[in-house]
Amino acid sequence: MLLSIALAIIVTHPARPVRCFAPGTLSQELAKATAVFSGKVVGRDYVVENTPSGEVAQRLVIDIAVARVWKGHMKPNVTVYTWEYLLPNGYMRIFGENFNFEDETEYLVYAFGEPDHLWADQCSRTRELAKAPADLKELGDGREPTPNKALHASRGSVFLKMLY
Repeated sequence: MLLSIALAIIVTHPARPVRCFAPGTLSQELAKATAVFSGKVVGRDYVVENTPSGEVAQRLVIDIAVARVWKGHMKPNVTVYTWEYLLPNGYMRIFGENFNFEDETEYLVYAFGEPDHLWADQCSRTRELAKAPADLKELGDGREPTPNKALHASRGSVFLKMLY
């Protein structure tokens, strides 16, 4: 009896399959993306946000040191939002088709969203840089990220620096 109940539970709760199709062509994905860049994962952190279902939770964000840019105005460092949330009860919830970034790994990122709130998922052409030679060839050399602007004032020993 217990075995049949356990099997019924397992059968009625299958693993959630990926809900996206293969990414489009490079030109299609380039047109859809807010930003396209390459870079190395240099850190991760959590920020407090509401989940898509309205719960307050901590959302995982990935810090990337940008190396090359093909679309968008990218600074040398960018934060990419994932779909992974830590809930107050200690559980983790993943919304959408989360892309799993690994620390110290280089990626070609097709990012979406607002420039100050970019996200990437596994339904895009985002992938490890070593696995993207065809994209890199078609994209060309790209450009360096836009450096942080600094304002300097030389009045005595006053030195102002403003990053934005």
